[in-house]
Amino acid sequence: MTEAETPWLPVRWRLAWARENTRRSLTLCAAGAVLGLVVGGYGLFTAQGTRIAGVPPEDVAVVNGVPVLRVDYDNQLRAQFNVSPEQATPAQRKTVIEAMLREELYVQRGLELGVPTDDVDVRAALVNAVEEAATADVLASRPTEEELRAYYQANRMRWANEGTMLVEDYVVPAGSTAGVLPAGAVRQPVMRDGEEYWFAARLHLGEALFRLAQGLRDGAVSAPLHIGEQWHMLRIVRNRPPVARALDEVRDKVLADFQKDKAARLASANDRFLRRRADIQLAGDVK
Repeated sequence: MTEAETPWLPVRWRLAWARENTRRSLTLCAAGAVLGLVVGGYGLFTAQGTRIAGVPPEDVAVVNGVPVLRVDYDNQLRAQFNVSPEQATPAQRKTVIEAMLREELYVQRGLELGVPTDDVDVRAALVNAVEEAATADVLASRPTEEELRAYYQANRMRWANEGTMLVEDYVVPAGSTAGVLPAGAVRQPVMRDGEEYWFAARLHLGEALFRLAQGLRDGAVSAPLHIGEQWHMLRIVRNRPPVARALDEVRDKVLADFQKDKAARLASANDRFLRRRADIQLAGDVK
């Protein structure tokens, strides 16, 4: 009833009637909202077919919205049974997928319970998972022929064969002339095994003498080099510098290094992104 319809009622009665109508309306609205939530919640948790449109091709399962990657499934099959997915038996496939589903459910439950991740192995596994997820596309893709050749040309000596060297090291008097060993030169036993690979010659000669030797040809005598309290001269018996191998000879290595370098650059960019968005505070003694 409205105030116009009940002019004969006392004012306090009309106010009480209005308050009762308002309370009844609010109660009915609240009951309707609760009922709607109940119905919606029931449909959400029981209508399994409406959760996702399907499992993406790169996954083998989705657990509470979290994908279980196919690449992890393939790797687990190989690690546990030494078979590819195509070679695995139904029992082997079921064993692996059940184990992965159980692991994912336990991980999610652990996060819900706030289980600490201070354990070194757990933290290492999490880090590896993040790194692999960040670089998975890079490792799965292949560069074009032009990209691979450009990368090879920019780094061709990286896949060169190993050079060899046979060098004699002499301690000489100060003031000796480049290109001629003086009469008082004393030979040092630096290369006892004869001709060596460049990396071994670098170790035996030391960085300074090796830099002096690597550019000299057979039969050459170096300029004197002062090291410590002595002067040294080198006589090159034989020097075979590394030679870059053709792309077709090292194509697999070039491809592997291309992907590795690209993944490293992506990982570095990912690190920078995570640091930029993070609020990092350091203790005074580690700044």
